[in-house]
Amino acid sequence: MNTVPDQDSIREQIKLSARDQAYLGAMENPSHQSVVRNPFCGDEILAAIKLDSVGTIEEIKAQVRGCLVARAAWSMLAPKLQGLTVPEALNL
Repeated sequence: MNTVPDQDSIREQIKLSARDQAYLGAMENPSHQSVVRNPFCGDEILAAIKLDSVGTIEEIKAQVRGCLVARAAWSMLAPKLQGLTVPEALNL
């Protein structure tokens, strides 16, 4: 049984993830925000989070200026970060 996804299914997953808007956009009054730039291709992500009273990420959004892969990567990473503390997120 072959468990390695083929190139077509990988491409389709990237396209679907890049279209997911759930964690994209500006955030009003974030607790913290940071800009990450890729010096090689020019992709830029402005990530913003809101922390609750105990330091858990309760909301996460980003404005992504970049290629389809950058948008897909953010859309796959963001839901994994929501609900974690900052140290947990940094260790992911």
